[in-house]
Amino acid sequence: MPLYSLGNLTPKVPSQDRYWVAPDAHVIGQVEIGEDVGIWFGAVLRGDNEPIVVGERTNIQEGVMIHTDPRFPVTIGTGCTIGHHAIVHGCTIGD
Repeated sequence: MPLYSLGNLTPKVPSQDRYWVAPDAHVIGQVEIGEDVGIWFGAVLRGDNEPIVVGERTNIQEGVMIHTDPRFPVTIGTGCTIGHHAIVHGCTIGD
C-alpha cells in the first residue's frame, strides 16, 4: 500500500474498502482521505508541512501533485475532481 508515515505524521484513511489508491501513487505524512476517494496512478500527496484533507467522493487523477507549505494547508472539498497532472499547492478547492 502506497501510504507512508513521515516522522510521526501518518495518513488517515477510511476502512480499506472505502477508498482506492493506485499502486504507484504516494500518500505521505499528514494526509486525511475521505470515503470513496480515488487517487490514481502517479499522484503524490505530500503532507509534510501542513495537513492535506481530501473530501468524500473526490477524484485525484493521474500525475497530480498536492503539497503544502508552512501556514498553507490544502483542503479539497467533497465531490471534487483534480485533473490530470495538476499541481495543487497550499490552497482550498471546493466546498
